[in-house]
Amino acid sequence: MSKFNSKSLRVHYGSRTHNLKLSTELSVELMQDREIYVRGTYRLPFAQRRMIWLKEKKQIFKKKKAIPANASEVILTQNGIPYQDDIPSGETISITVGLLFK
Repeated sequence: MSKFNSKSLRVHYGSRTHNLKLSTELSVELMQDREIYVRGTYRLPFAQRRMIWLKEKKQIFKKKKAIPANASEVILTQNGIPYQDDIPSGETISITVGLLFK
């Protein structure tokens, strides 16, 4: 692990997800100048990487370091219990309904 000169660090935890995205749209023209549409999207994650980002505070030239969350040098806990969940977990479905004025 790299050496930081600062006495305080900023720590961020997150994940980077690669998704398969399937979407469809249906639109109906109500009048000549108006249209209503319904759009649906389904995202299926197929690859995910959990990371912890460390960044120095109160320094002019701040050092940054990214560490994989599954590394043996880092233990993530939430209320004293090891944290292993993904952010976000599972597939995502979104539906959008809109009115378009032409």
